[in-house]
Amino acid sequence: MNEEQRKSTSIDILAERDKKAKDYSKYFEHVYQPPSLKEARKRGKEEINYNRDFQIDEKYRNMGQGKTFLIKTYGCQMNAHDTEVMAGILEALGYKPIEDINKADVILINTCAIRENAEKQSV
Repeated sequence: MNEEQRKSTSIDILAERDKKAKDYSKYFEHVYQPPSLKEARKRGKEEINYNRDFQIDEKYRNMGQGKTFLIKTYGCQMNAHDTEVMAGILEALGYKPIEDINKADVILINTCAIRENAEKQSV
């Protein structure tokens, strides 16, 4: 089969596939139930457990000793929160924050793919 035959065959296959009507009914076979305020109240009363006793293992505590990090954050407010969490972990590992990108041992770029401007800024 030469290149021209291969191309025409693949085009024919794609055209044939597109002609077939797609049946999406299988996705809607389940009975739809509207949201229940009663069930929402039950969920709201469940106790939320937080793990606040996070500890860095002893063997990793000094792995960043004498090293620096810089985190650049672009995007939504959640990214700013994530940056604080990452900075806390790096500091617990012994790294020190620095503002000079040329002197940083570790550089993290924290961005959000959901917001288009954040993606453009990070490039």
